Amino acid sequence: MSESPSANSPEAIGADGTTPSTSSDNTDRRSLITKGVLAAAVGAVAGTTLSRSASAANGDTINVGQARTGTLTTRLSGGTTFEVTDGESAGSASIYGQQAGGTAGDYGVRGRHSGSQGVGVYGDVSGSSGIGVHGYSTGSAGTGVYGQHLGDTLSGTGVLGRSDRGTGVNGIGTTADLRASGVGRIGVAAGAAITPTTTGGNGLLGRDDADGLWWSPSSGVWRKLASSSTAGAFHAVTPFRVFDSRRSGFAGILTAPTNRTASVADAIDPVTGSVTTSDATPEGAIAIAANITIVQTTGGGFVAVNPGGTAAVTASHINWSDGGVAANGGIFQLNSSREIELVVGGQAGSQVHVIVDITGYWL
Repeated sequence: MSESPSANSPEAIGADGTTPSTSSDNTDRRSLITKGVLAAAVGAVAGTTLSRSASAANGDTINVGQARTGTLTTRLSGGTTFEVTDGESAGSASIYGQQAGGTAGDYGVRGRHSGSQGVGVYGDVSGSSGIGVHGYSTGSAGTGVYGQHLGDTLSGTGVLGRSDRGTGVNGIGTTADLRASGVGRIGVAAGAAITPTTTGGNGLLGRDDADGLWWSPSSGVWRKLASSSTAGAFHAVTPFRVFDSRRSGFAGILTAPTNRTASVADAIDPVTGSVTTSDATPEGAIAIAANITIVQTTGGGFVAVNPGGTAAVTASHINWSDGGVAANGGIFQLNSSREIELVVGGQAGSQVHVIVDITGYWL
């Protein structure tokens, strides 16, 4: 069994001839080392919780946090967590996101908000001119700016552009500047009243407070395109017959004074009066271009053509006296059931057969 060297043994004498420290000195040294390790550990822990500035030389990459590989994400949480002022990259962009190559579903910049209301990406320009959000795509296929709202029962907007002085959203394309790829509809919110001389501008489209749609071809000039009180687009058709009081099922000759409701929805056979085409005048039509013919007349009288259900006489469309045959074309308003009202007046007991042929309709 070996023994520990004594203080006077050769092994106990230092190279400089001094006596080594005692066991208590070794304990103090070990204590200092341990405290240093603990201090370093505390500093490391504190470094993970205390705020530290991230910095880099001009043009170098800024690394934030411990994760520096491409498969990990550094998250910032709190209020306004990240701000870049007066950025100088990519055309003086404060924040610039670039996705080189990649596949479908990759984004240069993506903003997401999953709450009941909020904004995924918000661009704000306070200068006299500028762009709040600019989307740019140079690949063979892609989208400059993509906005999506996946509301269930909540309403929302995929992309909202707003400007207090200028254009809210400006689209520039080679096939279409603006396209509706979902249901194929573009909504125009109602604004203030528009008149033919309201201040406008070349190429503006507007909707007034009465739901009328207007177009401005030049400054101070507006033209109404459509509304609930206008006729819509005219559809010229190959003429077809819709009413003939001589045929079975049309209640026979009309005797003054009387009125009769005539449907103009279905085309009929001129000889038999049977329906050949249902909804030849389609649902939603509000006016027709038609030819009114009267035959087998007796006495003298007139026929007024009103919207279905309107019996008041304010004008006549065709007149006869002492019998005879006559025809007259005209444009006539329909009721919501695609009907006109034939009002026969004149000498009491005068009789007339009426024929109605359609040449077009407004829808």
